[in-house]
Amino acid sequence: MEAFSLWLEFEEYEGGYPTPDDDPACDYCNVQIRVGAALYAANVWTFGCIERARAEAAIEQGLDRPADWLLAPDLLVSRLDRLTISAAVSDLMAHGGLPNHWLVSAGE
Repeated sequence: MEAFSLWLEFEEYEGGYPTPDDDPACDYCNVQIRVGAALYAANVWTFGCIERARAEAAIEQGLDRPADWLLAPDLLVSRLDRLTISAAVSDLMAHGGLPNHWLVSAGE
């Protein structure tokens, strides 16, 4: 498997992540993955974030129940941390590679 580097948005937060107000089991972030010269980007949500997003969408749509649909993120994980996201990227690369629609630049 080819080596990769991982940039995680939440690691850039002033004061660190998670703070006492954050819940890594119910959160989201942007990531960048560099594989050789290629750069990939993805939006990552936790499974717990989905129900919260459904409730927020219901308010926006004026519903009295959870929203029936959401625009999906690129990747769902159980927890927002380097270990979990890195393991997911490793698994994707070992089983067919990163999705083509994540590719930002082939870096050729």
